Amino acid sequence: MKTQKINKWLKRQGITKTQIARELGISHVAVVLVIQGKSTSARVVEWLKEHGCPEEYLRKGLKKQEN
Repeated sequence: MKTQKINKWLKRQGITKTQIARELGISHVAVVLVIQGKSTSARVVEWLKEHGCPEEYLRKGLKKQEN
């Protein structure tokens, strides 16, 4: 996930991680960990998609392999 881009998008939309957590019935920390890429939750990712977060922000980045 692209943490900084997601955080900027949330701020522009006026959405807080606490709001997401309340709507999903999970902890604020759980939302933060998913956005940071330290945990996974299909529910959080789906919530972000449904609310218009660009999907490219939600994909895990592929590291370039050195030859």
